[in-house]
Amino acid sequence: ERKQKEKKRLAEEKRLKNFKPISMTCTYSGQGGVKVFKWVFDGKNINMEGMNLKVGGEIDDGMGTTISTKKLEGRDNFQIDAVLGFIPMTMTVNFAERSSVMNTMGMSIYGTCF
Repeated sequence: ERKQKEKKRLAEEKRLKNFKPISMTCTYSGQGGVKVFKWVFDGKNINMEGMNLKVGGEIDDGMGTTISTKKLEGRDNFQIDAVLGFIPMTMTVNFAERSSVMNTMGMSIYGTCF
């Protein structure tokens, strides 16, 4: 079992060493105006507008902002649950397909990502 764990760790190390960060900017246009988010995935963690988000982790700044992230099925596909300025939203960010959907206040806003 220890050998298998070591083999897994080495494979992950190699994957991260060869991983080129994926960067994309998504524009979400809805009734509440336009929001633009810059996303970067380094193979292990997500960066959202300069905030480092650990996949499977949670952030709470104590001032109305909470963010949690989790891995979804598929390659480089994640769900980010956030409360930004007391407004709850759930974003699905798929780096492999360069797509994103923001669900907030009963609306699904499909991002234009490049």
